[in-house]
Amino acid sequence: MHYAKKLLLLFTLLLGIFFASESYKYLELRPQGPHQWRQTDCASFTLNYAKDDLPLLEPSIHKLFSDNGTTGKTAGEFPLLYYFVGQVWKVTGQNEPLYRIINLSIFCLGLLALFRAIYPFIRHRALAYLLAALPLSIPVITYYAPNFLQNSTALSMVFIAWSFVSAFIRNPKIGYALLATLFFALGGLLKITALISFLALLGTLAIDLLWKFDSRVIFKTKKRAITILSTSAAFVLGSSALWYKMARDYCTEHGGWFTFNDLWPIWRSTPEYIKSTFDRITDYWKFEFFTGAQYILLVLAIVFVLIKFKRLRFFEKGMIGFLVIGNLSYFLLWFNAAYDHDYYFINLYALPVFLLFVLFKYTDLSRWLPKKASTPVLWVLTIVALGWSASSASKSLHMRYNGWINGNGHNQFEDFFDITPYLRNELKIDRKVPVIVYPDPSYSISLYLADQVGWPIRRSANAAELWYSINLHQPAYILVNDTTDFNRRNYAEDLPIERVGNHKSVDIYQISREQ
Repeated sequence: MHYAKKLLLLFTLLLGIFFASESYKYLELRPQGPHQWRQTDCASFTLNYAKDDLPLLEPSIHKLFSDNGTTGKTAGEFPLLYYFVGQVWKVTGQNEPLYRIINLSIFCLGLLALFRAIYPFIRHRALAYLLAALPLSIPVITYYAPNFLQNSTALSMVFIAWSFVSAFIRNPKIGYALLATLFFALGGLLKITALISFLALLGTLAIDLLWKFDSRVIFKTKKRAITILSTSAAFVLGSSALWYKMARDYCTEHGGWFTFNDLWPIWRSTPEYIKSTFDRITDYWKFEFFTGAQYILLVLAIVFVLIKFKRLRFFEKGMIGFLVIGNLSYFLLWFNAAYDHDYYFINLYALPVFLLFVLFKYTDLSRWLPKKASTPVLWVLTIVALGWSASSASKSLHMRYNGWINGNGHNQFEDFFDITPYLRNELKIDRKVPVIVYPDPSYSISLYLADQVGWPIRRSANAAELWYSINLHQPAYILVNDTTDFNRRNYAEDLPIERVGNHKSVDIYQISREQ
């Protein structure tokens, strides 16, 4: 119970950020906003786990693009969150707000663990609270933590792993090392980028082992250090390598790939695309990656590290160096995702968190302020920084859900949000009856929202391509989301279809089997 009151205070701060950022307003929304495509992929896996009772290692989405167009079997990252929520949905029914709350709760548990990791090393308690609470108010995390992707979940696993690393440093019991290894492995399985901080830790300790062995006070002997590090590395890296091999084999076997599971490096980019990506980051993403208060703190941390680098411990120097190398390498290797995939960078936040940790660890206001004044000053700084950041995050959330990026609050698929009862009750269409949805460039948006298996067709498809899809897949219905475009192209006259229903702007056509 030593940390109980402290963790309760941190939880209160996190709750304050949650309400100050107005995140609660969006919990009941169906998947929408930036990366609705990827959100619905994740939710599609989850719903199929719940309704089809699939094994963990046989994930499937609504799009029938595998096994010659008969299944949606495909895999990317290890689908642990999707499977877990799917089991919950078996009991509660499809409940997207609950999904959001579960994912947000996991991230908050990660922040509580981060606090336990850093608190023993930071002399001012307020700064420990500030660092542990700050990530929830980073706009991109404020959006994705209560969402459907596993990126923030993976980062929370890293924070939990660091809490056990911290515990091992203070009390080197093998159990702490095993738990740290387990959670680093879980982070890497959920998102491969979560391995960056583990590799930084491994690299730093390996150099220390070969050079100075300052960590002797922790490991006692080199033999013990080598045993722990090699075992941990084999398990963490081996589990990720094994899963991604299994995922590739699974996708190859069934013939369906919803993500490429490969590099997307800068050297495959054109000069024009590189320029447009950097313009995109400086014009738009920079306001989503950090708030004004966070930029100020981060600049202070960077300046401090540059000025006081020689003063830092070898462990801190090594971690900063390897994290910088890891983040830069990742940015270059997946550069082509930087233009519009903000969630790709969530697991890179281990670096700014560590930089702030170093700044706060060495902060001593007693040099400039009376000792009695330093604590109130730091608490004021903490409240101002968190309040400022939460306010900025609130503006970001409003833009993401109500701005241009989400159709000014009218998502182009919003008429699919409540179409399922109409399909089931009025038209008696079972969820396993295959349909074509036009237009939809994604894998899962319309199909998941309607809970209907089938095939989305892009807007650029002409009548011949639609006819080809009908002959190839033999769907029973076409769900038309843009009737104006559909009628303008005279598809209703060129295809063997009959309009049998309408839900808001969505027309439903039955496909004739007679040709």
